[in-house]
Amino acid sequence: MSKDQKEVYVKYFEENPCMQSQRRNDSLLESHWNKLATILNNIPQGAVKNVEEWKQTFDAWRYRVFMYYRYNYKLSGSVSHNVKNFKPLTSTDQRAYSMWTSSKSTPSQQSDKLNTFSKSEIDQPNYNY
Repeated sequence: MSKDQKEVYVKYFEENPCMQSQRRNDSLLESHWNKLATILNNIPQGAVKNVEEWKQTFDAWRYRVFMYYRYNYKLSGSVSHNVKNFKPLTSTDQRAYSMWTSSKSTPSQQSDKLNTFSKSEIDQPNYNY
C-alpha cells in the first residue's frame, strides 16, 4: 500500500463517517468498500487489490499503528530521550490513529433507532392475543 493510498483511505473515512460507525462487513457499506477499492486501485504506482484484500491490508496497517503508539507511549527514562528508540509514525498514521480512536466514543448514527417502541407502547399491556 502506497503513501497516497493511505492518504486516500483516511480522507475517504473522514468524508464518510458511516464507514467508522457501522461494522466493517455491514451490507450497508458494501457500495462504499467497492467505491473505495476502485479509487485505491486507480492510484498510480499503488497496489491493486480486491475489497477483501484491502480490508485485510487496512487491518494490518491499523494493528501496526496501534502497536507503534503503544510502544512509543511505554518508553520511559533515558530511553525516551533517544529519537532512535521511537517507532516512526507518519502524519497519515497519526491522522488515522486519531480517526480510529475518536470514533470509539462516538455513538452510532443508528443508536437512536434501537428503541423502536414508544414509551406508551411499552407501558401498556397488549391483551389482544
